[in-house]
Amino acid sequence: METIPSAISDKKHLIGAHGSAAQSANTQIYALRVGLLAKLLKTLFFYGPLIFAAGFLAPLSAQVMIAMDWTAPFGLSPLAAGFMVAAALGIPAQLRGRWI
Repeated sequence: METIPSAISDKKHLIGAHGSAAQSANTQIYALRVGLLAKLLKTLFFYGPLIFAAGFLAPLSAQVMIAMDWTAPFGLSPLAAGFMVAAALGIPAQLRGRWI
């Protein structure tokens, strides 16, 4: 049977210098969440021009078409035409990495 002090000394690598094993696990979970959040933000910023085009330019183009009483080409709805305009502006911005 193993004595308690030797069992504790064998587990020191799990505990760390200043905390318990539970704190170490919480720290690892926190680091994992921060890493996932960083990856999500990098992905969002990478696709930023396309997200901006689809989320802002497409509805704006559709509203302008409705306000000016323009008809969309090929019998499309104003929103579908707005998405075409947004894609025409967003895809080159994505590929170049800038809007201008």
